[in-house]
Amino acid sequence: MKFRKTSVIRFSYWGLAIALIILQQITSSFSGKMAETIWQQLGLNQQQGTEQIRYSFASGYSNFYGARNARNIALGNRAAVAKNLFQYTRTYISSAEFKSFYAKERMAARPTEPTPAKSKEDIRKELIADTEKNIRDAEKAMATMGADLKKALLPSVELAKKQVEDYKKPDNKIIEIHYQGELSRFKSDQEEYEKKMQYWQNNYPEDIRVLIKNRLEKYLNLAATVDFEAELVLKNGKKKFVNPAYESKHSDWKTIFRAGKEVYQIVKPLAEDWLSKL
Repeated sequence: MKFRKTSVIRFSYWGLAIALIILQQITSSFSGKMAETIWQQLGLNQQQGTEQIRYSFASGYSNFYGARNARNIALGNRAAVAKNLFQYTRTYISSAEFKSFYAKERMAARPTEPTPAKSKEDIRKELIADTEKNIRDAEKAMATMGADLKKALLPSVELAKKQVEDYKKPDNKIIEIHYQGELSRFKSDQEEYEKKMQYWQNNYPEDIRVLIKNRLEKYLNLAATVDFEAELVLKNGKKKFVNPAYESKHSDWKTIFRAGKEVYQIVKPLAEDWLSKL
């Protein structure tokens, strides 16, 4: 059995989250009462909705868990709810509260610089200190041992003492091996750090306008590829795309599809307008 989307919204929490990420203009007249009404339609309160907008926009991942009524919003109300959510979200994203939250999230996500490679002298000091401690511990234990056991352990202690003297030599090979290992470790850590820093700079720009621009462009570029006329078929109790190529599409693509063309037609000009004003 083939069918198109029904008269009831079929998009999940993610569908509204995608819509929330792309808002239009700041609406100072958007009252708290009106906002609360919108959230009630979704099965959330305003605080829950605001928190999920915050994390969705800051992280770039849709986060709308708990919007239990999203599936039951009637077709005719879909566009109105989407538009109101856009207005609310843009107002919040433009607020000092969100800017402060984002600044903290950005710094918390910053990669940690790798620990520098130890110098040869630092390695030498550590090896000498560790070995001398082992010697002291062994000698302390030997003081309570019988003559035979003490005699058996004495060569190991003498060998450790000789090792300490060897560590003190400038050309000690063990020191060099440890040092080369440190250089290799640091090089690997530094390369990984640079990759993470690049990701961090791209995904957590210092200028919040760049963040908003990235989110808007990501949505618009993806949404432009969505086939809202795609047909679905019921297979084993689940809806599947008739076109098998659509089944392999990214979950965000499918989310926009489920939100529906009506929502997209509302969102697109609003997002484009916001983008033009950044």
